[in-house]
Amino acid sequence: MTSRSAALLLAATALAGCGGERDAGRIVVATEAAYPPFESKTPDGTIVGFDVDLVRAAAREAGLEAEFVDQAFDGILPGLAQGKYDAAVSAMTITAERAEVVDFTDPYFDAGQVVAVRADETGIRGLEDLAGKTIAVQRNTTGHLAAQKVPGARVKDFDSVEPAFLELLARRADAVINDYPPTFLYAKEHPEIRIAGEPFTRESYGIAVRKGNRELLARLNEGLRKVRASGEYDLLAAKWIGVDRSRKSTRGETLVYLLQGLALSLLLGACSLAVALVGGLAVALGRMSPRAWVRWPATAFVETIRGVPLLVLILWIYFGVISDVLGSLGMPLHWFPASVIAFGACYSAFIGETYRAGIQSVDRGQTEAARALGLTGPQAMRAVVLPQAVRNILPALGNEAIALFKDTSLATVIAVNELMNRGKQIAGREFRTMETYTLVALLYLATTLLFSLAQRRLERRLGAGAAHRDPGTR
Repeated sequence: MTSRSAALLLAATALAGCGGERDAGRIVVATEAAYPPFESKTPDGTIVGFDVDLVRAAAREAGLEAEFVDQAFDGILPGLAQGKYDAAVSAMTITAERAEVVDFTDPYFDAGQVVAVRADETGIRGLEDLAGKTIAVQRNTTGHLAAQKVPGARVKDFDSVEPAFLELLARRADAVINDYPPTFLYAKEHPEIRIAGEPFTRESYGIAVRKGNRELLARLNEGLRKVRASGEYDLLAAKWIGVDRSRKSTRGETLVYLLQGLALSLLLGACSLAVALVGGLAVALGRMSPRAWVRWPATAFVETIRGVPLLVLILWIYFGVISDVLGSLGMPLHWFPASVIAFGACYSAFIGETYRAGIQSVDRGQTEAARALGLTGPQAMRAVVLPQAVRNILPALGNEAIALFKDTSLATVIAVNELMNRGKQIAGREFRTMETYTLVALLYLATTLLFSLAQRRLERRLGAGAAHRDPGTR
């Protein structure tokens, strides 16, 4: 893809650790499968592209088998440094900053940055004409860096390049700066966009290998040389570069692919909710404990978790201390437990406050009556107070469950192949942005409506009262 910031590289170094043992004949290769024609996913979820075919061919020539893992680009270098992967290929530009934390093979492709404008734009012929203009770019790329150097330019940066092109089409930007091959492909699909001038930079892509893994680096370099010498490289380039060979998925195939993502979102949400319900009760009881050594840690947990964005929490758990410790023990943290830990911890704090409000809403006379009947404190809480509290807060718990289900879309940042991630893949691969995201939104809406109906039936059955929500809950 393009050059990422030095800060990301420093983070990758800080997160470096060791992974578990792998089959000596197999390598795990990370890629962001959302950058055609180099890497993307077919309607059935298979990772394909020029980079994929090339690495498979080079690995084969080196006596290795390559297994590909989809990972958000910002997580590739940290994951490689941690030992989650053996190598990475994602149209990644070889830069001096990256070479400080990973080793690169010999360059396998030369590309450059170009300026894309609307077809009816006559005043922009290249980079030199962008002074004072509005430029849309993908964040933390060499295109982004180039745009920031244009005098007086207003730069709009996005997580991926697709929204940048949409900004250009909507006339909210005057130009897009991006790599030539995907820009050429996008312009081919959209005649209302053209490339202005020639590439104004030259960039070389390489396969990244964990720092110090000289044996794998040498084997991949030898594999690349053999692929070039045999002529297979030219065949792969003809197959992928500059030509859109991907078959557009039918609406039925798109729906099936998204429904598979929805199933994963539901599974992730259900497991996270189970953790949050149990954890939230523990937090609530801890917050109400008369013992300071119990109450203070519970309070600190709630205040800390509520003050940290969920997105940051996901990244911190998946790439941070927990993952680093497990990796050093030979137990790399998988995306599923990482996501459940993040969502469960976050919603334990919010649901804990909901529990606490419900418990405090139960008249103290109920507890006193239970104690008068010979029940212990814990028995009174379990048999008398909690059932009434849960009935009171059931609507609030339902709201939290719906919010948690929708927030599973944030797991796309660590490349979890849930509903939102699959929608992004289709939109990036086939340029059907609004149609795809509308369908994604409808699937989320339909699911939450069904959940709301089930919740209301349960409320009527249990005679649940109005929600008693603490100001700290959402």
